Amino acid sequence: MKKFIAHQTAGTKAGRKLISNYVGENGCEIIEAVKSITTYLDGKETAKKNKERTFRFALKVKLMFDDKHLALKDVLHIVDPVDHLVGKSVKLLKIKTNSNDDSLALQNSIDRLRYEIVSVVGKYMQEKNKDKLDNLFKYYGSKKFVDAVLLDAKVQPNREKILENLIPLVCKYTPHLCKGLGLQTAESKTKGNDEKKHRVQ
Repeated sequence: MKKFIAHQTAGTKAGRKLISNYVGENGCEIIEAVKSITTYLDGKETAKKNKERTFRFALKVKLMFDDKHLALKDVLHIVDPVDHLVGKSVKLLKIKTNSNDDSLALQNSIDRLRYEIVSVVGKYMQEKNKDKLDNLFKYYGSKKFVDAVLLDAKVQPNREKILENLIPLVCKYTPHLCKGLGLQTAESKTKGNDEKKHRVQ
């Protein structure tokens, strides 16, 4: 019943609000930027479909945890691929001029995460939904999409929007990556401000 409700509500205003609360404001801003890039590449219909599927799958995975189908131990092996993708994304988005090799590296990182996530959550989905999730990852990890994000000047505003909203998520959920990426966590910022105040006094 929950799966049916998730399917029916994910594309509605109430469903989007529920999922927005789950992924947060920064997550929603990233999804909107990705939708804009998809519209630029493949039109409004594809962009709308992919956005709704992104929301729908986010809700499905949340329900898998809520219903105890998935536990933390089931996804621990995905931490490394997530860290790799997040770190690679931030590094490349911060660079003003990327290369084809950079694009290929990011494509490979997305594909690795695609395989791991679909393998885990796909066991609790109908085959058609598993295929849709797989295809969603393949779309966002395609040469066409990644090249647009990293190499197309017309996408620059949305690229900057993605980076601007990705950084707070990295600092909040993967603070162990911040030092290597040249980012400051809220804790380090507070510590730095306290040290400044102490020097002034």
